[in-house]
Amino acid sequence: MDYHFDKVCDLRLLAEGDMSDFKKIYSDYVHIVYKNVHLLVKEPHFCEEIVQDVFISLWQSRFKLNFGQSILGWLMVVSRNKSLDFLKRQLREPIDYVEDQYLLANSWSDNDDTEFIERQINQLEEAIESLPPRKKEVLKSCKIEELSIAEVARNLGISKETIKEYLKDSYKFIRAYFRLKNNTGR
Repeated sequence: MDYHFDKVCDLRLLAEGDMSDFKKIYSDYVHIVYKNVHLLVKEPHFCEEIVQDVFISLWQSRFKLNFGQSILGWLMVVSRNKSLDFLKRQLREPIDYVEDQYLLANSWSDNDDTEFIERQINQLEEAIESLPPRKKEVLKSCKIEELSIAEVARNLGISKETIKEYLKDSYKFIRAYFRLKNNTGR
């Protein structure tokens, strides 16, 4: 495979909307971009979606490309950024769900369905109590005691990356726990 495909004439053709040039770039680099995405995302289905987004971005940005710019470099930067954006959204999703449940519970009046609210709060407490002890401790320290990741890492003597991983795992578990409980009606 030719990693130096970044020729000025090829980028000019791409900028002019030459689909054959785009297909050549795609076929030359799709596997490299996939590997770059997979280093961060791991899940093949999501990796494929991100790779497609990268090449859609290339097509949409073809007019803005610097003709002296490395296509491979551009693809690596964009694929890394899209992967990190995906991971941030994944990490944020369970937080949003739990916060939405909390806001929902606190916004209803006494005349509303307090049984539903109590059930949601109980499910959240059950989910948290079902976590492994260390993950539970990290989640409570960060979300209930509102300590920073750095403070929790220092207090527990583990790395910030481990704290982030524990939080991510805990959010996934809580989300799955809510789905299971709400689908089975318990």
